[in-house]
Amino acid sequence: MARTAYDPGTATVPQRMGSGCWSVDSFRGETASYVVNLEGQGTCSCPHYTGRLAGTGMDCKHLKAARIAEWNRATERAALVSDNALPVLLEKYEQAGNFTIALALRGELLARQQAVRA
Repeated sequence: MARTAYDPGTATVPQRMGSGCWSVDSFRGETASYVVNLEGQGTCSCPHYTGRLAGTGMDCKHLKAARIAEWNRATERAALVSDNALPVLLEKYEQAGNFTIALALRGELLARQQAVRA
């Protein structure tokens, strides 16, 4: 009996629910939405993550989508920070261990420094 090919579906746009929490709709058009928590190693409420990936260090597609959305949000917000506030916020977030925001701020700081040199 032939098996049908796996259909990963089409990526959906994660919706931010709060600090580190995202809601990600099913990629295959099902009516399900999954809760993704990016705190720590990250978790997802989808059956694939809870049944197979939890504890392995691997991410499901919903976790990956939420991580990308979190990164995009951080870089967009970093672009809005004033030149004077960038180093202050960078130090604050590095000391707090929030490396997603710190990396976005560092990238923005470097981009601005390169623009001045050019």
